[in-house]
Order: sequence, then structure tokens, then C-alpha cells
Amino acid sequence: MGYCFDSGALQEYSNRSIEMGYVKLREKLSLEQKTQIPDTAGGWKDIWLELGNHWCMIKDSMGKAVYKGSAMAQRVTHALVVRSSPYSKSTRPRFNQRFRSSDDRTFLIHAVFEKDNTGRYLVCLCEEALA
Repeated sequence: MGYCFDSGALQEYSNRSIEMGYVKLREKLSLEQKTQIPDTAGGWKDIWLELGNHWCMIKDSMGKAVYKGSAMAQRVTHALVVRSSPYSKSTRPRFNQRFRSSDDRTFLIHAVFEKDNTGRYLVCLCEEALA
């Protein structure tokens, strides 16, 4: 059983999604967190600070066309599987962080949970940021 998110909420969808046996961590992604720094005009500017690197498996791709006003946009969601790390580590993926690949693909994290009861892997439900 997997999950699809729409309008900021997680909704179940039925497919063969996260029920995988053998995990192959082949993609190297950097984990980033949004932070604010002062700008020159007395305000704040958002930047993405790199927290560390993860090897991951990109699983489940689901695309959807959505309308924003009168324009149509597309949303692509993925489940990324990474090796688990302790809750206290800053390199553990969390909601509102993102993964970035070497070819500048960006995956915004919407949810993180353990793959199974062994606790060896985490599943990150992400939306790919499309230009």
C-alpha cells in the first residue's frame, strides 16, 4: 500500500508501491534544509543549506495534471528509499526538506516513514519540483 498526496494531504492509493523486497541504493542525493539569512535591504532571503548526502532508490513515479487558475501544471510524485538514521541526527530526512541530485532534479519531502518493522530503511514521499 502506498500514498499519494493531493492538496497537501496524504491519500491512499492502491498499487504495488512500497512493497519491494530488495533495496538497491543507486542514486546519490544531497539532503537540504531551507534557512533564512539577512539580505542587504533589511529583510530575509531563503537559501537551501546542505545537510549531507544519501544514497537512495527512487521508486514509484506518478504524474498528474492539475489546474492552477486557468493554467494547467503537472505534478510528479516519487517514493525515495534511503538508509535509516537516528532521530537525533541532522541528516535524517524530515518534512519540508528536499533532496537534490547532481543533475539538479529536486524532490520536496512531504512525508517520511519507516519502510518496515526492521527500521533499516526510510521511505520519503516526495514531489519533484518541475520548472
